[in-house]
Amino acid sequence: MNEAQTGSSSALFGSRRHTSVSRGLAEFRGRRPVFITAKDEKMLALPVEGLDRLRLAEFMAHCGPVEPQLIITERRALALGLDASTPMALQLPAGADAGTILALVTDATNDRKPSAKPASQAAIAAIHLVKMSQSLPAVLAADLAAHTIACEESVVKVEADAVADFADHATRSLWSASGLRDRQSQLLHLPQP
Repeated sequence: MNEAQTGSSSALFGSRRHTSVSRGLAEFRGRRPVFITAKDEKMLALPVEGLDRLRLAEFMAHCGPVEPQLIITERRALALGLDASTPMALQLPAGADAGTILALVTDATNDRKPSAKPASQAAIAAIHLVKMSQSLPAVLAADLAAHTIACEESVVKVEADAVADFADHATRSLWSASGLRDRQSQLLHLPQP
């Protein structure tokens, strides 16, 4: 009898949602773009870490007529002088190059106060994903819900709410492992009869 699980979840492969997040993490670590989807959103997100002139030009070409935004953490937004209580989406200055974008993300001081708005659900998930990948916590992102790009079939797709579920699951797993370790420690130190 075949005991192999198929469908959306299996003991061997995990859930499709968690697998897509794992693949998204690998893509971000490799500095490749990922689609983050949410209701009415299909956000193409590229980690800012490692951004150079060629990578920026190619990303902009894939975004087509949609102007990408720089998505930053709440903490970075506050450092830039923005009133923020959530990750923020910054409008890129006209003619922004890779150096300008990296300066917005990393410089201790910045003379410009960029135009910004609260990040969307997909953009917030992209920030969480890039932080979990242990990369510089900023992404370039463009909502391409109404557009198709040439390489779309080769880009990993991640559901926005799956990112939060993945993080919650990882936290619960650590707590479970910690509890097991504590219990094993207690058992190992029991007095001998």
